[in-house]
Amino acid sequence: METTQPLWTIEALTQVAAQVLRQDYWGPPSRQVAELPNLRTVRYYTTLGLLDRPIMRGRIAYYTRRHLAQLVAIKRLQAEGLSLVEIQQRLYGLTDEALERIARLPESLDAPAEAPTVSVRRRRRFWKTLPAPPEATQALAVQTWQVVSLAPGVELSLQLDQPLDPQAIAQIQRAAMPLMRLLNELGVVSGENLPMEVERNGEAD
Repeated sequence: METTQPLWTIEALTQVAAQVLRQDYWGPPSRQVAELPNLRTVRYYTTLGLLDRPIMRGRIAYYTRRHLAQLVAIKRLQAEGLSLVEIQQRLYGLTDEALERIARLPESLDAPAEAPTVSVRRRRRFWKTLPAPPEATQALAVQTWQVVSLAPGVELSLQLDQPLDPQAIAQIQRAAMPLMRLLNELGVVSGENLPMEVERNGEAD
């Protein structure tokens, strides 16, 4: 089913998202995470693959209600204490309806008076939306990023065809322990923020 939706610029998207979140949002538990989305976080989430790429009209990027649902859902899950890796796994492949339930979007939203509109097909299933040829599928996979948390304030961004499973993530975190010890010695990472296994290994040396 096709519906007509307004298109927002990145500035308008952050304003509408902030308006929605101010109603019943208590902010993320980590001080390192911005309470309300801004232009930088929108671009960062798009780079990681957490947000769909915007619709380009000329040189201007526009965002739809699905983008808003993704953005608000990310902030709400961060407020529950989930990391970006966990959020990516939670939101991967969700339909518009599922995203809006997590984001708790209201039925009507205030849109800029001169906002253009676009006809959007409501996606029932992620993998049934306009099947792409093999070349397009590979190009899309290049745009998928996954963030692996190594320690508070230290993340590893990986460009992948598909998300890693928890066992693979744990292997990467174990392999990064020597690096974390070096960062601690250089004063980049505080010893209080290091995983316990890194601290034990350091004592054994």
